[in-house]
Amino acid sequence: MKVDKLLTNRLLLVSIAAVAAYWLTGAIVPGPVMTTIVGFMLLAFGGLTFAYYARPAYGVVVLGHRSNFEADGARWSHLGVYGAWLMSAGAVWSGIFRLVWVYHGTPDAWTGTVYSAFGSAIMAVGFLLMYFAPQSTEKGLRMSGTLWVAGAILLGICAGFLFGTQLKPIPDTPLLSKISRGAK
Repeated sequence: MKVDKLLTNRLLLVSIAAVAAYWLTGAIVPGPVMTTIVGFMLLAFGGLTFAYYARPAYGVVVLGHRSNFEADGARWSHLGVYGAWLMSAGAVWSGIFRLVWVYHGTPDAWTGTVYSAFGSAIMAVGFLLMYFAPQSTEKGLRMSGTLWVAGAILLGICAGFLFGTQLKPIPDTPLLSKISRGAK
């Protein structure tokens, strides 16, 4: 690809400018402010996508709607709808969690909990479903390979386990105990 084509590619240029703006802003603004900005962005954009895919996802998950077109794996197209909705649900959860976390003074006991990771977990499942959804190619629809996914999941579990064994346990604090038992 020629340089002149790259310089006229507006999507590429806007993407580079957005990443640069993020890092420049992050270098200037204190951490909680940046976390709040990103939290609002996740809540806003994730919320819009959540609302957009809510009806089709309801149809897929609750009502059992599936594609009538069965050729070349199209019967799995509902996974794309559900995956997009799950990714947006994870973004909404993550946005809300970040905002509440900053509001409460960024307590250390909240980080590394199942509550702080829940949005990411939902998004990870959404990405997996998007991966399994059929992809349109010149030759028609094709399904993604499951062997790569199985390998990635196994690698992720092993890496997470090995990394987790290297961490020191978090000392039990009254707030952590309250969070792990559920606030009462």
